[in-house]
Amino acid sequence: VISHKHKICVEYNGLRWHSEQFNNDNQKHYKKMKLAEKNGYRLISIFEDEWLERRSIVESILNNIFGRSIRTYARKCRVVILDSKTANQFLDDNHIQGKSNHSIHAVGLQLEGELISCMTFGKHPRNQHQIVLSRMCTKRGINVVGGFSKMFKHSVQNFNLNNIISWSDNRWSQGNVYVSNGFKKDVDIKPDYSYVKGQMRYSKQSHQESMIGCPQHISERDFLIEQSIYRI
Repeated sequence: VISHKHKICVEYNGLRWHSEQFNNDNQKHYKKMKLAEKNGYRLISIFEDEWLERRSIVESILNNIFGRSIRTYARKCRVVILDSKTANQFLDDNHIQGKSNHSIHAVGLQLEGELISCMTFGKHPRNQHQIVLSRMCTKRGINVVGGFSKMFKHSVQNFNLNNIISWSDNRWSQGNVYVSNGFKKDVDIKPDYSYVKGQMRYSKQSHQESMIGCPQHISERDFLIEQSIYRI
């Protein structure tokens, strides 16, 4: 779907037909995104499982992108420290990736006593001295103008955070909010893969050789193909 008015393209990617079983070009969607950018358009790519399993969140993100969300302002909100249970529940309800398993700090924004936004920080799983801004989202259907900035500044000051890194998923975001809050772009990471079986998508970490009983004489990839599990 293309909106020429908004200069935005939205693409729905079926898992089976976009896996390496039928598509051997793992740069296909990256090149498509770059072609859209070259022509002044933004490409949003949605996986089939995201639409089937978290449709209300996908619709909320799209409404936000197209300016159709209920808009409020961070200056009307109060910053609160969140316990892990509250933060995780909010993220599972409102973030496309759900909760983060590595969070050590969490803050939120309340409007008239209702939690409408959340931001979490954690330690990098491979570098305990590195702080990661792991999640940030608003309640479905709401756009909090200035919400990122207010929660981020409060967290840096109150949790004494520094040397913070984060990632921005190019399928969903252009990462502009990071730049406007003092981050510097380091690199565009090359397209990565996950695994697909039927209508289920799994992280590559969940299917490492050591976790799937892969024999030494065969590669992880070939072993999984024998089980009709393909990379996407």
